[in-house]
Amino acid sequence: MSDTECRQKYDAAFKEVEFLAERFELQMQKKDKIFSKSYFCWMFEIMLQYSMIELSVVDGNVSKEELAFIREITRYADVVEMSDQVFNVRFEWGDFIGAKVSDIEIWLSNMRKVLLPLQKEFAGGFAAFDRLTKGDSVAVVLEGIYAAMTLFSMADEDEGGVEKAAYDKTFIVQTMQYAKTVLEMSGGRLS
Repeated sequence: MSDTECRQKYDAAFKEVEFLAERFELQMQKKDKIFSKSYFCWMFEIMLQYSMIELSVVDGNVSKEELAFIREITRYADVVEMSDQVFNVRFEWGDFIGAKVSDIEIWLSNMRKVLLPLQKEFAGGFAAFDRLTKGDSVAVVLEGIYAAMTLFSMADEDEGGVEKAAYDKTFIVQTMQYAKTVLEMSGGRLS
């Protein structure tokens, strides 16, 4: 898959997330309830950024190119900013460069605890929105995430394929699998 194809697939996946959020936002407005498309997209991107940091540690090398890619691909979120707010500790993207893998793994472990409630909220919402559509949004988003992760792995030349091998274990993929399970348990699509 070329760079262009990967970017197109990721853009399609993100548009799917935005589409579902917009559709639900309109439904909620009709019921005089509040739902934020921006917040839903923010949750998705926080989990995506976190997952890419997970992958960057797998090969023991967090590169400047990987960090630049993570920051460039997202529009709504910044997981490092979130971590600053949650842990009340000043931390910057550049702090990953040259950090011990064990220190990054501690950060990941602490952030995972913070992200678990977001995972449930996002997966439940995604399944509810997807249930209202005719297509398979989970599949579209998973394909886009895979494309983004493929591009990400190329950022620092994941020659051994270690990052690619860990893809299915990332937080965002687990979240989308969780959304798929919730959708299936709710009886599938309505349309």
